[in-house]
Amino acid sequence: MTSVIQPILEKGIVDHSIIHRLLMEYFSIADKSSVTDIIQQLSSPLLVKMIGTKDGAKLGILCVKQGVPRKKIINGMKGHIDKIAYHQRGCMVLVCIISVVDGTKLIIKAIIRELQQILKKLVLDKNGRRPLLQLLNHNCSRYFSPNDLAPLNSYIPSLSVKINCEAISFLGTLEATVLLFILILQFDCCQDHSEVSSQTETSKVEEPGDDEPKEDLEVTTDEANKDGDKQKIN
Repeated sequence: MTSVIQPILEKGIVDHSIIHRLLMEYFSIADKSSVTDIIQQLSSPLLVKMIGTKDGAKLGILCVKQGVPRKKIINGMKGHIDKIAYHQRGCMVLVCIISVVDGTKLIIKAIIRELQQILKKLVLDKNGRRPLLQLLNHNCSRYFSPNDLAPLNSYIPSLSVKINCEAISFLGTLEATVLLFILILQFDCCQDHSEVSSQTETSKVEEPGDDEPKEDLEVTTDEANKDGDKQKIN
């Protein structure tokens, strides 16, 4: 089976859902070494092409949870974070990254900076708000259905290490809070900057020109001179 999968991945033919299903089946039966090799190959922009389907999103979650090169996986998503966040399946991969990746600096650099640019639209989108809800309330059944949460608790048998996203540590909760605070803070700074800019533009428009006051001043001066001349004649 490996001889069939390797050429497919090398050629980058991963757009079809049947390939995603094939890889899911392969993960369930392959040994540790074979699975690790596949995850290494998927730890690239290839994964972005796959997470749009049900099985593709599951593969993405498994790669993030079980894959050692998480930094490589996340960096491969740069420039696509906004599209992934709005996608019904893809947003759950971001939810998984926020849940299991403990590198706060990495998440801020690769994900938070892209999300804060579209934060206003994100909170109003039913899929886009999910990563934010995960930061607020981890794996809450009010926001995530059992079908949403099931892939987050899945694992690859041959790797033997079962990472349960529900068992988040205190450090993970603290980091999630920090990430949310930074996201909101950056958004507020952008809002304040735009408000200051709009107020400055408004004041420039409303400020009277230099010509108008000068004309009024000249008229007033002339009138004053006329009044003075009349007083002298009298």
